[in-house]
Amino acid sequence: MKSVSFVIPFYNESESIEETVSVVLSILKKMTDDFELILVNDGSIDDSLPKVLKAFSQENSLLVISHGINKGLGAAIRTGFDAAQKDIVVYSDMDMPFDFHLLPEILKTMPNDVDILRGIRSSDRENWIRKIYSFGFKTFIYALFGYSFADPNFALKIFNRKQLQSLNLNSDGSFIDAEILLEALKLGYKIETIDIEYKHRQHGTSHLANFKNIFRILKEALSYKFKSVKNKVENNHAL
Repeated sequence: MKSVSFVIPFYNESESIEETVSVVLSILKKMTDDFELILVNDGSIDDSLPKVLKAFSQENSLLVISHGINKGLGAAIRTGFDAAQKDIVVYSDMDMPFDFHLLPEILKTMPNDVDILRGIRSSDRENWIRKIYSFGFKTFIYALFGYSFADPNFALKIFNRKQLQSLNLNSDGSFIDAEILLEALKLGYKIETIDIEYKHRQHGTSHLANFKNIFRILKEALSYKFKSVKNKVENNHAL
């Protein structure tokens, strides 16, 4: 088994953080001797941070990084990716959106020539608001970029770190999920999907499906599109 970095961003996850960290550490310890669990605290204002620091103070393989303010999902993910040092980098959420005990088998069967492996929900999803959000996100990305990504914002993505380091990621918000795939396609990376049974959130509430976050996605997506067009025009002029 290759070495593994597991990246989990969080914001106000006091109800779930101890359980999730305990589960992930247990799984990683059974998988490999060479791993790290990287938690990125995105400016939480509850007791998530002191709770996890106290409960797992003796865990040498646990790295906790904190943003002084809430910067957004994309910023937290990028912070975690920048800190990752192992061969394989796994990203997921603190609410454990799938059965994390499946991870060893998923990694074992991941083909060597695949640069990014990402999960797609195979079972019933969230409430109707989140369903509309997910459908709208997918449709918007297709309309703007011409790519139809199935379930692009599901929080299971696995990378070879060497390829991950080559991705030019700049999003601070939830556009990060689409940006990862768009950047990977630019570089000709091989992306494969795996069907995963979705687990509904058991504790706390999601902070993603709100107007502020949706507006940020629109803003970052349009900015990404503008930069792509600008770079294409500049490259054509240089020929």
